[in-house]
Amino acid sequence: MATRAFLGYEQRVTHPANYRYLLGFLSGHAIIDPEKTLLSLRRVLSLLKKISFSGGKVLVVSTQPKLARLTRVIGEQSGHFYLARKWTPGLLSNWELSRRQVRKAIELDVQRALNFKGIEHMARPPDAIVLLDSTSLHGEPAAANIPVIGVVDTDGPARDVDYPIPANANSVRFYHTLANLLVRALKEGEALRATLGEYTSPAEGDLPAAAGHR
Repeated sequence: MATRAFLGYEQRVTHPANYRYLLGFLSGHAIIDPEKTLLSLRRVLSLLKKISFSGGKVLVVSTQPKLARLTRVIGEQSGHFYLARKWTPGLLSNWELSRRQVRKAIELDVQRALNFKGIEHMARPPDAIVLLDSTSLHGEPAAANIPVIGVVDTDGPARDVDYPIPANANSVRFYHTLANLLVRALKEGEALRATLGEYTSPAEGDLPAAAGHR
């Protein structure tokens, strides 16, 4: 509660699809049900720990300048990938081409290479995406069977998101709390994997898939 994660937008801009996450309205503002936020977080953290334990990799995405540093910190501290400047259409749907473009940008164009900072060493598509804002991913993760975890505020639909975290997307304290939880879950999964020794690749279907592709 201290993170103010439960404070939503005004009722007049609250999207009908998000009513299921609300306790109701107070003084004209949507009030997100903290219990639903916590349940969503538990589900997401369990999912990330499982992916990390299986040797999978996660891509953390945000194109909002105010979240750029936090996105980078999550990626660097967890040892996973991040994209904090721009989502390039076709990044996943045309992966081989995208990979060549990333390499070329790094070699030839320093300024353009900044758009790909955080995915320079991503040799294959990620096993999951954590979307910190409302950036449109153009349906690419679903087409590539990649599940998307996303922060969803009350003012818009959860586009591209399979595992929504209903929360106040304007709360800095919430995002810092979320970042700590994400990094911890990913590190715990890797630590458990290391403790138990080399983990055999999971059978097909063990890793979660995007909604509609299970």
